[in-house]
Amino acid sequence: MDTSSVEKSLVSGSLIYVGQQILSKGVSFVLNQYLVRISNPTLFGDVASYEALCMMVLFFSRYAVRLAAQRQPCTAEGRSNVATLGSASVLFGSAMLLFVSFWWRHSHTALVYDIATFIELCTEPFYCMAMFDSKDLVIARAEFYSLIIKSLVSVYFVKQSASPLSFAYGQTAYAVSLLALYVVSTKSIPSLTRLAKDNYILLLTLFGQSLFHYYQSEGDRLLVMSLPAEDRGVYYVASNYGSLIARLLFLPVEEKIRQVFSRARQSNRASDILSLAQDVLRWYAYFAGLILLYAPLLLPFLFSFVAGSSWLGIDRILHAYGYYVSFLALNGVLEAMLQATLPVQGLRRQTIVSFIFSILHYLLGTRMLQYGAKGLIFANIANMALRIVFAAILLSRSLNVGPTSIDWRLSPLFVVTYAILPSSISNFYDLTKIVATGLTLTAAVAVVELRKLRKVRRQQTTKKEH
Repeated sequence: MDTSSVEKSLVSGSLIYVGQQILSKGVSFVLNQYLVRISNPTLFGDVASYEALCMMVLFFSRYAVRLAAQRQPCTAEGRSNVATLGSASVLFGSAMLLFVSFWWRHSHTALVYDIATFIELCTEPFYCMAMFDSKDLVIARAEFYSLIIKSLVSVYFVKQSASPLSFAYGQTAYAVSLLALYVVSTKSIPSLTRLAKDNYILLLTLFGQSLFHYYQSEGDRLLVMSLPAEDRGVYYVASNYGSLIARLLFLPVEEKIRQVFSRARQSNRASDILSLAQDVLRWYAYFAGLILLYAPLLLPFLFSFVAGSSWLGIDRILHAYGYYVSFLALNGVLEAMLQATLPVQGLRRQTIVSFIFSILHYLLGTRMLQYGAKGLIFANIANMALRIVFAAILLSRSLNVGPTSIDWRLSPLFVVTYAILPSSISNFYDLTKIVATGLTLTAAVAVVELRKLRKVRRQQTTKKEH
């Protein structure tokens, strides 16, 4: 496995994921605008309470299993290990779901959400096998059609009755269609096997890490539960809109990065990993810079076209969340590379530091809640900045990748662009200025990358001639 083949695998798989995300999220985004217009913040706040517990069960059931599955060798034994890990996820998630349902939830809406969560858990063995076999199109099609079905069902039932139960029916439709599509697309699942001791140690280490990663990724939604239902709803919608860019572009790439870096690590070719890490870090630095400049302006502007009168004040929260997305994206790629390449001892060290960061975020978040949802977003930014610095330090020590991987010649152009951008989009001239500067920056990045690509090709040609 050479560097070029690794990068081709990363790029092709990422393009499939990103294309699927743009199509599915784009269609569901259009349908969800109708839900936002006919609903109100209080309803979305109630829905957020139900979905938070469901997402908690799914997260703890899948996070460690998926990371462990991606580290399995490309052998028959590795395939059996992946199938075993996926099945273990279903068993553990089912037990956790029963516990949550018994202690905290006693309503018809909660029961429907629990059923949907269990059905979605049953897809995990199929997902793990598809990811292990690099069947990106299978995953893309399943999620694409399921998201569209979820949006259509939710819109239908909300029109009948605007209640959390209507959203629960949509979630159930999503889970059923996802499972059906995976079953149809999967020929067979390998027989289960007994996991080796090393896999148990890896799984327990990753599960311990998931405790802190969950708080780091979803802790803001847990903290916001202490706010009134209306404020919860505003934050819920703002975070969904604000993280739309991350879900469309970055999360699919992060999944592929974990897979590709794990395969590169198994090949024991450090030069391939180093070269790939340098390229990925450079690309993400460009993307994060563009998002930092334009997301705070575009998110409130776009939402103003679909929001009803009940969503007044959300523009300020979306503006703040736009800054947070860039930190979210950069941290995501750094941690994805670390999770795929660090040894178990390194993962344990990362877990300990994550625990400290979680405590700091909780203390800061509780203090910032007095400023409402916007204060919580700035607490998230501070926490994410700490995680980025720590991940960058670990990455520089393990892979010798650091700030030198980034082409800093473009930094003055980003600074000048930030200085001339308007504080908000209030007229057509502001929008024109944003589009023009965005195209200029993108063109500058493209020119730098093309020059770098030509230089690499010349070096490769010279090596072949010698």
